[in-house]
Amino acid sequence: ETYRKPIDAVRLIRELEEKRVLDRGVYRKLECELRVKYGKLFDRYGSASS
Repeated sequence: ETYRKPIDAVRLIRELEEKRVLDRGVYRKLECELRVKYGKLFDRYGSASS
């Protein structure tokens, strides 16, 4: 996979969101995929949208 650790993926999404690269649909899809993949770990670091 592209990401070695959940926090890397979360950080990437935050950076992309800040740059307005992602539209909301793509962002939501990525967030859902991360939540499914990493579960509690992702929840622990928090959603990038909150």
